[in-house]
Amino acid sequence: MDASCRRIETRWDHQPAPPAAPRVDFVPATTASIKDNFFEYLDAAPQVVPPTAENKDMRATRASIGRQT
Repeated sequence: MDASCRRIETRWDHQPAPPAAPRVDFVPATTASIKDNFFEYLDAAPQVVPPTAENKDMRATRASIGRQT
């Protein structure tokens, strides 16, 4: 190991890796299943779509009726 690698290594925090992200159970997406389970898909979307200014109103509406945001 050369000197530059040793310098970097001495500054390294040696912190453990963060915990794994929670498992996302994706709902299979077919036209028929979306039609049959529309609200299940609607509930699953906020888990995989990050909050943005564009979906802020939708998330607020869903939160007001007790759905996850």
